[in-house]
This record gives sequence, C-alpha cells and structure tokens, in this order.
Amino acid sequence: MAKRGVARKGLSDIITVILIILIVLAAIILIWAFLRNTLYKAGSQIDSSIFTTSLTIPRESVRLNETQGNLTLAIKREQGAGNMAAFVIVLEDINGKKVPFRYNESLNELQTTIKNIDYSSSGLGLLRRVSVVPFVYNKDGLELQGKNEYIYTVRGDEGTISPPSPPIPPSIICTVDSNCTDGNLNTQDSCINPGSTTSYCEYKNSFISYWNFDDNAFDQVGNNDGALQGGIGYETCQVGTGSALRFDGINDYVSIIDSNEFDFAKNNFTISFWAYPTSFSGYNGIISGSRYGSWVCENGWSVYTHDTGRIDLSVDCAGSELATSGLGKMTINAWNHVVITRKGIGLTDFDVYVNAVNGGSPSNGNVNINTASGQEFIIGRYYAAQVNEEGHYFDGVIDEVKIWSRSLTVAEISGLYNLGDHCEI
Repeated sequence: MAKRGVARKGLSDIITVILIILIVLAAIILIWAFLRNTLYKAGSQIDSSIFTTSLTIPRESVRLNETQGNLTLAIKREQGAGNMAAFVIVLEDINGKKVPFRYNESLNELQTTIKNIDYSSSGLGLLRRVSVVPFVYNKDGLELQGKNEYIYTVRGDEGTISPPSPPIPPSIICTVDSNCTDGNLNTQDSCINPGSTTSYCEYKNSFISYWNFDDNAFDQVGNNDGALQGGIGYETCQVGTGSALRFDGINDYVSIIDSNEFDFAKNNFTISFWAYPTSFSGYNGIISGSRYGSWVCENGWSVYTHDTGRIDLSVDCAGSELATSGLGKMTINAWNHVVITRKGIGLTDFDVYVNAVNGGSPSNGNVNINTASGQEFIIGRYYAAQVNEEGHYFDGVIDEVKIWSRSLTVAEISGLYNLGDHCEI
C-alpha cells in the first residue's frame, strides 16, 4: 500500500511540474507578443519621424468647377527626406463628408504633378477643404503614412484664378479706341499690337476668324465655326487656362465650311497660329483651302510642313503656282509661332515669320489666293485630289489660329509672339 501511495504522489508531482512549465511558456509567449507589438510600433514611429516628406498645393494652380464636379490642381513635393510610395488627396465638403483619391506614384523633391479629379459621382456637396498626405516606405519596405498633411481651404474664387499676364515692357503702350469696344476687352484685345501705329479699331475690324480651341472649335470673332473630325482630342493646359487641339497624324482634322472670306485674291492678309509638331513625315498640312495637285485654276492654297520642318505656302493654279522654299522652319516637340502675311502684289511681298523672325519671301507673290471652289477650309491636313491622297495629316498640337484681311506690321507680329497665348502642355 505504501508503494502505491508513493507512485501516485510521484505522478502528481510530474503533472504539477508540467502544468507549471506550460503556464510559464504561455506567459513568455504573451509577454513576447506584447513586447514585439510595442517594439514594432516604436520602430514605426522612429521610421516615420525621420521622414520629412511633405506635399503642398499651390493656390494659383487650383481650378474648381462646382457645377460639373471637377477639380484641377497641382501637387508639389517640397524638400525633405523619404522614399515616397504614393499620396492621397482627400476632398471634404461643407457637411464634413470626405472622399479620398489615391495616386500610386512617387515625386522627386521639388517635382510637381497636375491632377484632374472628377468627383461628380462621389456625392460630395460644395467643397470646403482639400488635403494631401504622402505615404512613404520604411527601412523594411513597409508603407507608412507621412506625418505632414497639407490642407487647402477652398475660398470660392478658384474658378476665376489665373496666372499673371506676361509682363509688358515699359516701352509698350496699349491703347483702346472706346468707340470700337464690344464689352469683352481683355489683355489680348487691347495689347495685340504693342508698339505699332495700328489702332484697335483697325485691328478689330480686320479680324476675319479666330479659333482658340478652348473646349470647342467655334470662331470667336466670325461665323466660320469648325467641326472636329476623326476623334480629335483636346490638350489640357498645364499652365494657364483653356485648351488646344491634339492631332494624331492619322485622321484628325477640323473642317470649316468654305467661305469667300478666305478668298484673298490679290489683297493683303495675315495667317497666324501656334504649332507643336511631334513628328515630321512628308507633307503635313496645317491649314488648307485647296485640292492640291488638281491642276486646275481653283487658286486654292495650303500651309504645310516638309519632313525637315520647313514651312511652305502653296497656291495651286496651273501656270501660276506659288510655293515658298525654306522660308522658316519649325522645331519638333516645341511650340512654334508661325505668321504668313502678304502686303502688295510684288514678287517679294509674301513673308513667313517663325517665332517673330522673318524667314524671307518666296520667288513669286503675284498670284490670286482663294480657297478652292466648294472645298472645305481645313485645319490639320490638306487633300491632294490628283492622286486621291487622303493623308498629309498634322501630328502634334495646334492652338490660337487667327486670320486677318490685312498685313500685320512687324511690331504686331512681334507682339503676337511675345503675347505667348498658346496652351502650355
């Protein structure tokens, strides 16, 4: 009996020891889990504290259209350490509702990116605040929210904010004849002819057509509205307001019903436009009112470029064809301001200006210049009927196309170039 009691006691002691060991192990596991979580949080805080990545929203960049639910703004990364993973823009309305928009992209120090946010379907009301916060990677490659949040308060005038106009040199005096005002004067209207003797009345009354391509192809001063063809798209300005037209070089162009306003005959005229070519291939039409190559005296005319970027003006009429040769050259992947003007009917009365520099005159200026009978007036290509060519499309961006029924002065052409009213892309 004594041996059995001893055996039971020994077994009980073993069980007790095992239970104690299990309890100790459980306590160790719980303590380690607590310490691990605490150390991880502390490490994360240390990581985030050494990141000084910060983003800002320049006020002058904000464009807000409450009616359409559209917001355009710039996000700028300031100086500061940190490997940026993404950033989140949070829109908050006057009722406190918040909607985040995440962008999985990194910005270098002092780099700026433009974002266009369509929040029309988000259910937000009038906006009150816009905030942006960066997300950065820690040393373990984990993503952490940055500590620096930038908050932009909506003032309500964002739709009317625009960057300052280009400075006007002191020698330029802009005057407007009040008898010709139409109630819509702006800097472009009153200062288009700085330094010249041309009155505002003369400038305004000689304006035939003006297409600024700000979300439409309407003629801003005449009745020659355009229609977009081939799926042409708008290029949103990264600086300033408005837009320009981007042509794909395949089938994009603007068609305008033929008008006798473009039949200059032997009268003076001026054509002005901004072009940003992204490629040159053969002949690329910019403005055309002709069936080039039809070999009949339709007196149609075309402005186009060669594969070298050279600008040509061609008038198609058997026996009196005019073609410029090397009178100005456009630069690829850059904005070029081009002006073609005629004053008089002499052999050297045509001039082609590129960025306000006169490239010279063609060999023969004594021809009629009219659009081809029944032919559309076209921006972005020209049509060669003789060989049934549908190509010759422009590849790039075109903006601010203007036509006058007189020859602009050298000072006016320089003023147009210095105005720089094209869309910055």
